[in-house]
Amino acid sequence: MNIEKLMGVVFLLVAVWQFYAFARGFKTLRTKSNKSTTAFSIAGTWYGLLFGILFLGFGMTLVLNGF
Repeated sequence: MNIEKLMGVVFLLVAVWQFYAFARGFKTLRTKSNKSTTAFSIAGTWYGLLFGILFLGFGMTLVLNGF
């Protein structure tokens, strides 16, 4: 196993964790947000989804020898 595939697997694992963290954060925002909820927490939740998608793309690319 070469280093690119190993890094691809690491990116895929981080992507899975990031999707889990996004789902947990989104659920928390939906159930417990109120007027004092800041825009930073909402933006951070959505950026978590964006990073999950990016990590998934990098991971798939590295595992499939795209680089």
